[in-house]
Formats: sequence, structure tokens, C-alpha cells
Amino acid sequence: MSTLCRLALVIVIGLNVRASAATIVNVAVTAVAGRSVYIDHGRDAGIAAGTRVTFTPAGAAAVEGVVADVSRTTSRVDLIGSDILPLGTQGKLEVPDLPAPKIPAPQPTTRPSAIPAHPPWAPQEERTPDMPLLASASSRSPAERPWTLRGRIYTNFFLTLDRGESRDHHYIYSRTGTALTLTNPFRQGGEFRFDGEYALRESDVGDTADDQFRIKRFSYTIGTERWAPYHLELGRFSSYYLPEIGYVDGVEGAVRFEDGISVGGGLGGYPRPFYDQDTGEDLGFHLFAEYATKDPMKFSGTVGYQRTWRDHEPDRDLLIAHASSYLTKSLWLYGSATLDIYSAANPVKSTGPEETSALLQARYTPDKSQGTGLLYSRYAWADIRGRDYPIVPLDLLREGRVDRLEWSIYHDIVTDLRPTLRLYYFDSDRANGIGEELDLDWTNIGGEPLDLHNAVFHSDGEYSDDWGLRSEANLKKGDLSLTLGYEFLRYTFPDTQTDSGASTRHTIRGSMSWQSGDWYYNVSLDRYFGDADDAYLLGTYIECRF
Repeated sequence: MSTLCRLALVIVIGLNVRASAATIVNVAVTAVAGRSVYIDHGRDAGIAAGTRVTFTPAGAAAVEGVVADVSRTTSRVDLIGSDILPLGTQGKLEVPDLPAPKIPAPQPTTRPSAIPAHPPWAPQEERTPDMPLLASASSRSPAERPWTLRGRIYTNFFLTLDRGESRDHHYIYSRTGTALTLTNPFRQGGEFRFDGEYALRESDVGDTADDQFRIKRFSYTIGTERWAPYHLELGRFSSYYLPEIGYVDGVEGAVRFEDGISVGGGLGGYPRPFYDQDTGEDLGFHLFAEYATKDPMKFSGTVGYQRTWRDHEPDRDLLIAHASSYLTKSLWLYGSATLDIYSAANPVKSTGPEETSALLQARYTPDKSQGTGLLYSRYAWADIRGRDYPIVPLDLLREGRVDRLEWSIYHDIVTDLRPTLRLYYFDSDRANGIGEELDLDWTNIGGEPLDLHNAVFHSDGEYSDDWGLRSEANLKKGDLSLTLGYEFLRYTFPDTQTDSGASTRHTIRGSMSWQSGDWYYNVSLDRYFGDADDAYLLGTYIECRF
């Protein structure tokens, strides 16, 4: 473990520092809980806590996040900033490639070919006369293993100056936090995890200012190894088996069987998905069963049930399911869904079941140079007393839904030159719309560590029609990364009382990130100008891992 890290200020959008050998993993948002999202890959794909993720919402600028928790097939990502991502939003991250095992060259031998050479004997402890001739190998018990501490300390700061259309406002948002993992703290196995942060918000609009400290995780876990026969976690944590339910203040346990089946449940309070994470009003329990093959390239799936009470009154009956499967090495399928079961305790919607969220996707990647994907998502507002966003119009709660279908395809023209086409269609209870985006990524230009990303996009949505283009260049030299980009956007509001005339907005983005040992730094500056915009956005992000 390195020396204890110190705190410092950082920038808004952190850029991935590419490892010398890494694999790109495509991910999608499967669930949303406040400023955190869940993605459809986890430990089996090589993802680890602290990995940075870049999300690319259709027709919008990239959004950055950091992996906070990882289970076998899912991960929780904390977004950097206040962006809200819809279900199905695509993203990418890099995981390091493991070096191939070195196989020694065969050595000449005088043994007969029928007699195999014996592997080297494992070192044994000093022998005594009463010991058997054949002593069995043994591993060190938790009492013989030292404790270890790893984690990260981070801080980021945002300053927005808005001078558009005679406005003169400023907004400040900053947060500083730490995530710690203490393994084997009591020499009995187990793992203690803490994740907390302090945030400050300030604006001269209404002279508002508030600061908050929140604990995102404070738990102790037994049975963290995959081969452990049981799993038990106490405290505040994100559910290991059912990430869709968000945080839990209580306990969760499971029994794991040798055939890949795990069953268990949990109970306690369920903090609301806002920054302060109030708890105590929503109490309940959840049950689950999981099946996962030993080979992560095969199948894994989980079904669960959650029952909650709001202020001691019955509130939510929720069925949950998600599954992931590789039909072949090239074809991967994923699906997740939640089903609310309404009763007389839910006065707005009819008694019975309703699918409140769903996500289905398929990816086909025959090789690294080409691939295609199809994604469908649905979201409907659940009729619950403790619903995430209580100020929801009754007509939206009663009839509101959004269905979205997206298709993407890419194929390298030549090495390092890749066009990607994305088409999507959405249909809601109020309107429908379409969108298209064509990207062209050129990497390692001229054999140099220079990448260029270009895109043109168009969307015909419920509230606005817009089209635009963006271009971004990234130069990486050693641990230093420089980015410079430009975006043009032309938009109209045809179906609102707002002036429907077309408006334009220009955005210039620049950032610099570098890594020095355990430290990562990023500084960025965005400039927005146009018919209704005149603003600057300054951001910093600093992180230290140990």
C-alpha cells in the first residue's frame, strides 16, 4: 500500500487514462437510482471498483462516471456531475488485459515418453519423526493472513458562469469523498467497506446554498470470495444480488450451493434515491434466487421479490428479474425487468400487475473490427407512496410510459478507422420521435497516440427538434492526455409556447488529464455561446488510489 494520499481539487469530466493493453467493454444502463446508475457488466467482464466509464447519450455530450460497486454481472456507477441518464444509455470502459501465461519451452529428457515428468514438489514445513510420509497441502487461515487496506480519495469542483439573455448568475457544486475497503480486519476473513462524501451547492439565484454529508456505504461483509458457501452483509450497502432495489440499511444474506445456485434475502430500510438518502420511512424485505454457471461466458440469472411499507402502511410489491447469457462467443444477450403488483393500497392504478421497467439487448461481435447491437427499453411511473419523484402529475402517473428501441452497427473501414451508425425510435403516451447519429472514430493517426472522434446527429423529439455535429481530438503522451472539441447544435421547440424559431448553440470543450503514481488529475473548461447561451463551465477532478 502506498503512503497515505492527500486531498486536492480537480475537474469536471475525467478522461480515461488508457492502459498499455486494454479491452473495450460496451455497457448499457439497466437501472437508475438518483445520481447512480447500474450497468449490465461486472466482475466477470474484468470490471473493478474505480474504473472510469464514458456514457454516450444519443444526441448529447458524453457523461463520465466511476464504478463504485461490482458484483458478478452488474456494477454501480456514480456519475460525475448532475446528469440524468435514461435506461439503455450506451457506454464504454476499458479493462486491462491479463498477460498470457508464459509456457516454458520443453526441455530434453532421458525419461521414457510413457513416464511423465513430475511437477516440482511444494515446499513443506520442517519434518518431525511423527509426521506422515505424505503430508497434504494447506492454505493459510484468515488468522494467519494480514489485513489490507485499499481505496481512493477524490474531490471535484464545478463553477458555472451564465451570462446568456441578460442573465448574470453563478452556480457552484463541489464534493469530496473517500471509498475504503479493509480486508480481513479481525483476522477472521470478511471485508469492511466505507464510502462517503461531502457536497456543497451554491447559487446566486435566490441566494441558495446548502451542504450535505452522506454515507453511501458503511458495511461489513462475510463470504466475499466466490467459492464461499455463504454471503452476509450488514450495514448500509447496495444489494449484491438485486441492484435494482438500490441501497439497503439492514442485512442481506445468501447460501451458495455447489451447482451454482444461491438463495437468500434481506431486510431493513430502503433509503430514498436522493442525495440525503433519508431512511426509516420505507421498511421491508426482499428475497432472491440466483443461478450462475462457473464459466462467465455461459449463463447467469436472478429473480427476486421486494415488499415495502411506507410509514407502516403497505406500499410496494415488486418482482425483479435479470439474466445474461452468451449463446456463442460472439452473441450476447441481456434482459432485466421489474413488475409492480398493485392492490387497494395503490389508489391511482388498477389492481393487478404492471411492467414498470424493462431492458432487453443483444450484441453480436464476430471479431474486434465489427459488431452490431439491438436494445429495447421501457419505463413507466410506479404507483407507490414512497415513489422516487413525488411531484408527478396524476395523468402522467396513470398513463405515462416511454418505450425506446435503438440499433447500432460498426465496421472498421481499415485498421483504426471505424464508422458507427446509431438509429433510435421512442414512443410515449404523449408523442413519439426518431433520432440518428453517425460517428467516425480514427485512432492512432499516423502511428501517433492521436485519436479523432467525429459525429453528426439529428433527433425529432417530443419537446424539441434538433440536429448538430461534434468533433473531438485526444492526444495522449505517456500519462498526459489532452482533449479539444467543438459542437454545433441547432434546435427548435415546435410544440410548446416557447418561440418556435430555430436557435443555435456552439460549445468548445477542452480538458487536460494526467496521472502521476497513485494520483489522477483532470482540469476542463467548456464555453457555450449562441442565440440564448453565453456561459463558462470550469471543472476539476482529483483522485488518489492506494
